Amino acid sequence: MGDSAENIKVVVRVRSLIAREKDQLKAFTTQDATDIVQKNTSKSWTFDRVYSQLENNRTVYIDTASDIIESTVSGFNTTIFAYGQTSSGKTHTMHGSQEEIGLVGMAVEHLFYAVEMTPDRRFLMQVSYIEIYNETVIDLLSDPESL
Repeated sequence: MGDSAENIKVVVRVRSLIAREKDQLKAFTTQDATDIVQKNTSKSWTFDRVYSQLENNRTVYIDTASDIIESTVSGFNTTIFAYGQTSSGKTHTMHGSQEEIGLVGMAVEHLFYAVEMTPDRRFLMQVSYIEIYNETVIDLLSDPESL
């Protein structure tokens, strides 16, 4: 992940608009690989990377998350964090669909492949998988019956 011991990237993925959003003024569109624009206004925001609705989960993973997994294998603590309002596309990006694997699945595959390809090292992995919704933290790896 470069020469820096700490590296935070802020990326945005703009999903396709659903029917009820097409005429709203608050709809956003990508201007280029780093800027988004609010339609019908002059408001724009710049990020480390902006993905348009035409880009798939694989592209987001390769450009954004794969370096994070490589850093994990190198011994760094890492985090992939999805944030956004309801229906903004977090679940599709992180979990995917039947047609397209999400970032979580790709990260797990990549992590275990990288560990397998590094037979001269021993690894201890600890994984947290949480959801924060309405200020409530939910451990997605625990048995809901035991809570």
